[in-house]
Amino acid sequence: MARCGFLNALLGLPGGLPELSSATRALRCALVVLAVGVAFACMALNSRTTDELAHFNTGVLYWEIGYPSLDPVHPILRAVYAIPAALMGVYPEYSAFADLTTRPQQRAFLAARLLALTLFVGWAWLFTRFVDRWTGPHPATALLAVLLLEPTISAHGHLVTTDVLLLMPATLLLLVTRNWFEAPQVAAATGIGLLAGLCLLAKYSAVVWLAGYALGLVGLLAFQEVQRLRGHGPDCRAPWSHLLVMLGVGWLTLGLPYGFWGITHAWGETKFVSGQFQTLGKAFGPLPLLVPLRWAQGIDHLMLVYRVPYFLGAFWEERMSPWYFPFALAMKPVESHVALLLVGLAALCRGWRRVDWRLVVLLLVPTIFFLGVASQSARMQLGVRHIFPVLVGLSTLAFVGLASTGARSRWWLVGCVLTGGVVLQGIARTPHQLASFNLLAGGPSGAWRWYNDSNQDWGQGVAAMERWLAGQEFVPEFFPVEGETTGWVALSTNMLTGLTPEQWRQTRWIREGETRSRFIEPCWHLYFIPEDRWVVPESLVPSP
Repeated sequence: MARCGFLNALLGLPGGLPELSSATRALRCALVVLAVGVAFACMALNSRTTDELAHFNTGVLYWEIGYPSLDPVHPILRAVYAIPAALMGVYPEYSAFADLTTRPQQRAFLAARLLALTLFVGWAWLFTRFVDRWTGPHPATALLAVLLLEPTISAHGHLVTTDVLLLMPATLLLLVTRNWFEAPQVAAATGIGLLAGLCLLAKYSAVVWLAGYALGLVGLLAFQEVQRLRGHGPDCRAPWSHLLVMLGVGWLTLGLPYGFWGITHAWGETKFVSGQFQTLGKAFGPLPLLVPLRWAQGIDHLMLVYRVPYFLGAFWEERMSPWYFPFALAMKPVESHVALLLVGLAALCRGWRRVDWRLVVLLLVPTIFFLGVASQSARMQLGVRHIFPVLVGLSTLAFVGLASTGARSRWWLVGCVLTGGVVLQGIARTPHQLASFNLLAGGPSGAWRWYNDSNQDWGQGVAAMERWLAGQEFVPEFFPVEGETTGWVALSTNMLTGLTPEQWRQTRWIREGETRSRFIEPCWHLYFIPEDRWVVPESLVPSP
């Protein structure tokens, strides 16, 4: 067993991590090299997404000004991506969406993407090292291949956004907690609190994820208590003092970046709509900013007041749907990944007697809770990227199930074949992985009828369209007008469906009345409007 002193203790690994054979280590290194190559191929063609500019520019301004702007939607961990720019002394204009026009700014942005890729690969490696402890090296290696090369997850691994930042601490938190139940100790409790605080700082939806994590923790405590009373398991109940340490470290981690300059009490500037947040404000309002009340105030506003009419695909007309994310999990991942999840979860049910249900409880409860709340909340339906922890949790459970059937079983053989399919399909989607949809959704060219926004068109297709236009003899119209426009028209998916009800109605004539001539990957729709499209036949002209 490999040991790493304080790190093992901090992460709840008193027994260390299992040793890997040289062949397994070489295979994992090859997967990392392959994933980095795919990411570079994507970066070479994909232009900057809309959110990346906002995160990068605002993060750089944070370093320049010296204190964070209290933004509840995307908390200040986005400043992590701006570290290279701060070290290089590169600062953009004072605008979140200002374009990067100079060569130093572009180099700093590339460095930010490389930092994002490094964090993503490092998380995937560490996560699968945890999984080694419960599934063995071969299932964990297969899981690493899925995490690094399945386009639904990996396509976001090099983007300067906060989605993957939430994924990292949220998933590691579950596995660290599982270790802590084996041998409770203060160092491990400190590590859990640190991860929980970082999770909250990463993205506002972490509030929902941590609520599900808390339910899973309660379920695990209850499970172990029942096992102890039955005499089927050791008494591994953790001291309450450790739980208090977790909470304290978590709150400090969340509060420290916001400073200690104090805040007015709850009946002054800090106002809350939610009763729970009102209680929080009354309790901590007079104190210095150890607890970031303004961050909580922003979350309160976001969860209860904010509305975004993003999901306006033609299939669902102008309403949100509780099936948004369940359907996305069926349509967004490649076919082999969907099949792998189904086979793995079936194997989990088949081999349930050989499964560590303490691990399953911690993985399953937050995953189901997070998926359920997200599916019911129109405020979170802004792309499958908002539920990445769900996809990772289900994938991990699938390999736990496959491992329970034995290394020589037919289940494991099918799982290996499907994992190979995920890798091949992920590579085949390069460099347009961000727009990937499987055949159930009609592929990228047909998925606009179900999903738009950041599921397919996030601004990353601009460079691809510019390259395509460079070889053409015409320039299409990008803003067609009903009753006037003729000739070639090019619309991205978000332009075709619209991001607001008004835009949705404005483009309905071309979306429903015209036949698309060509689809240009990743997200462009080309139409040709004949010259006589708006000419009224003489037979229909009313006589004087």
